[in-house]
Amino acid sequence: MTMTSSDLSRMNRVLRHRLRNSASGIKSSVTLLAEELKDSVEPDILEYFPLILQECDRLTDVTDRMNALFDGSVSEHVFADGPVEDGCDAESLVKRLAADLQRRFPGTTTTVQTDSAAACRPMSDVKRMAAALRELAVNAAEAVGRAFDVECYAQAEGDTLRIGVRNSGEPVAPDAIRQMFLPFFTTKSRHIGIGLNLAQRYAEACGGELLARGNADGGMTVELRLPASERE
Repeated sequence: MTMTSSDLSRMNRVLRHRLRNSASGIKSSVTLLAEELKDSVEPDILEYFPLILQECDRLTDVTDRMNALFDGSVSEHVFADGPVEDGCDAESLVKRLAADLQRRFPGTTTTVQTDSAAACRPMSDVKRMAAALRELAVNAAEAVGRAFDVECYAQAEGDTLRIGVRNSGEPVAPDAIRQMFLPFFTTKSRHIGIGLNLAQRYAEACGGELLARGNADGGMTVELRLPASERE
């Protein structure tokens, strides 16, 4: 019997749901086991438990991002410090983005750059904008490894608001830049290559567009541009 697209879609949802539940179950079991054994095993053995919990969190993150890719869902908590609300201004959003990146990648050197014209501009559909920018920031951090610089910025250019992420690192090949918004395209063997595609979908959903370019001194810049009519 030939499977239809509806069958494949349903199977996809079931598998993602099972994977997330399995990761949650393993995490709960390991947490309980670590508590039971904390006074009876050597400390060097206990060090493995946080590593297992970290891998469970990564599995959960993968399923969340797959849900976003296939179902268009957006997490209520894009940033670890809580939800974002419509009406949030560009400067506040960029500062929260940088702080979230610093928490997730403590080895980073993260800076914020905003101009006075962009600082106080309120925006609508901020949750999708924040989700897009978070994907850009995470991609920038993962692209260059442990020691890197990332700048999160917001600038006004006429009626257009530009919010982006600029990272240092090795030069990026033009061919990679042309393909980077394609789903599952990646130059890193450990990554699944959906972050920038998600960012593009989020940006388009809130009326914006994403542009990518290589920096003259290495690394790259990915920028979300939003017309004034889409911010009001």
